[in-house]
Amino acid sequence: MKITYPPQNIEAEQLVLGMMLASLHMAIYVQCALDENDFYREAHRIIFNCAGAKYGIGKQRVKIISNALAKLDKLEDVGGKEYLDKLADFADMAKLFCAPGKILDTAIADIRLKSQTRAIQNSMKDIAKTDGIRSTMLTILGA
Repeated sequence: MKITYPPQNIEAEQLVLGMMLASLHMAIYVQCALDENDFYREAHRIIFNCAGAKYGIGKQRVKIISNALAKLDKLEDVGGKEYLDKLADFADMAKLFCAPGKILDTAIADIRLKSQTRAIQNSMKDIAKTDGIRSTMLTILGA
């Protein structure tokens, strides 16, 4: 049996979050382009919500966000400080290969596409359920 997963791009989510961790400017930019529901992983939604509200730069910013998540008792839910460091390192590496703005815009566009596709799939499932109910009712009514 083949297992299918909703459309997602975890690497793009990690890149975007890493950029948000690296810079408040990037965090504000991303929050204008995406919202928490665009992220597939719950942990990424939590980081997204926290990263936009905290100040600092670079590793100092990661520490501040880690502390904020710890106070909310969410740090372990997102993978701990090690995961946040990994996200920040991931973004630093990506910046070496491409202009940060260009790579960020590409990742944001991909996350949006996957999010919209998931929303369409969910709507189609709801329509299919409705059609199934309607068909059952017509059968019961003998129509």
